[in-house]
Amino acid sequence: MAGVVRGRRGMASLAWRMIHGAFDFEVSMKNAMPGVPVPEFVNLPAGAPTHVAMAASGGLNISSLPNGVRVVSCDVPGQHVSSLGLFLNAGSRYETPQTSGATFLLENFAFKGSTERSKVLMQREMEALGAHFGASAHREVLMYASEGMRRDTPHMMRILAEAATKPVFGNCYKGPGYVDQLVAEIKGLATAVEHNWKIIEKDANALMNESLHQAAFEGNSFGLPCFPTAEAVQKMSPFVIADYAASIAVGDRITVSGVNISHSELEQLASEYLGALPRSKETIVSTTKYTGGEKRVSLDGMVACAIGFEGVHYKDEDLIPACVLQTLLGGGGSFSSGGPGKGMYTKLYTDVLARNDWVVNTVSMNNIYMDSGLFGICASSEPGTLPQLIELVATECVNMAQKLDKTSIERAKSMTISSLRMNLESRGVMCEDMGRQVLASGVYESADKLAGLIKKVTAGDLERVASRMLKSKPSVSIAGDLYGTPSYFDIHSYIESKSLSA
Repeated sequence: MAGVVRGRRGMASLAWRMIHGAFDFEVSMKNAMPGVPVPEFVNLPAGAPTHVAMAASGGLNISSLPNGVRVVSCDVPGQHVSSLGLFLNAGSRYETPQTSGATFLLENFAFKGSTERSKVLMQREMEALGAHFGASAHREVLMYASEGMRRDTPHMMRILAEAATKPVFGNCYKGPGYVDQLVAEIKGLATAVEHNWKIIEKDANALMNESLHQAAFEGNSFGLPCFPTAEAVQKMSPFVIADYAASIAVGDRITVSGVNISHSELEQLASEYLGALPRSKETIVSTTKYTGGEKRVSLDGMVACAIGFEGVHYKDEDLIPACVLQTLLGGGGSFSSGGPGKGMYTKLYTDVLARNDWVVNTVSMNNIYMDSGLFGICASSEPGTLPQLIELVATECVNMAQKLDKTSIERAKSMTISSLRMNLESRGVMCEDMGRQVLASGVYESADKLAGLIKKVTAGDLERVASRMLKSKPSVSIAGDLYGTPSYFDIHSYIESKSLSA
């Protein structure tokens, strides 16, 4: 019997080798893995600063290269992991009908080769570094980011700069063979986009943010599609994308951000890989015009409604009160309610979810951009309840800064400060926050300064910013069975009359 057991164990060991490879080590978890270096632990003295503490108190360095590239860093000696980011003034708001979707394609083809080397060679170096690389496209920012060992920051910076300034689409000018390959890859992406859109179009909640922006900024800036359709992607020419990439890869549209790297080193790396870039030949023009309006989508199943108003921008004097107001409104879902941090005491939870069991979820939104914003409330509910949901959301918009007690305001201020500090504990988030702030305004507001401003917010400030937003023309997005829903005129009139009588 014992021989049978040993035989089975031997067969299991053989099967393991066949599945995982004949050269895998069979090492107990109690022993060190052969070939893996022993980690070196650093004992920091008591009270030693972290990147969180330094950034919170404003311990940052900001400088500019001669060609306009801005460099911002926060260094903590003794830390072995660094985060780097390249931020470009690019996105759907800067696109035209001819280039619509170009930023989306640059995001999806990032780190998949360049004009200098193939996808295989680039990704082989990335894997050898063991660092994390990623790209993310937004309405007015295109971000390339990396996180890895501090000693590898020169290699990380070179790869980021290569991906941002020498994307693979530039190969289209090398010959027909490259063009055909790029066209085939773009068509392959279009197939994936088509599949994703089929899923999104059936989800009322997924449509809300995009359609609300289209209603709020009709035909301009933030109203331009952030996620192109499969048809638009398939029609994109590699030459158009290459020219668009060249137009945004200019010094005065780029900010370099780094956490746990000395400013002198980051500045030197930025100069080496980005210092030769030209300045913009033309002033960046992207006129933002808040229009208000509506967007309706007929769907089966779950219904959703979002109502928004012109919000605040990065340099707005009401920026802080608007952020506190969003936290105060909060929201949540009827299924995952309960427990700390689930929003049980926020205004939308107590006034909407706790009193209407047919509402599935509701949440406040606060989209802040360089020169405008979009603030509002979104909710979804069971099929057949869309007319009631629209009235409920409209009512909450009118009441968003009414009947506020001191306890709710203080709780919202504490939650806003807590969320701010908690998010900045992440190196990646810290790096992104530094890059976005400097890209948008040229300066960085520390967490300590922002916390001080949040503490000064009063009920009067919240009422003022809410009243200011309600004076703008509402933007309405509706998805579901549209039968029996009120017209845009009725919704606008309802909000206007209730606001005046409040």
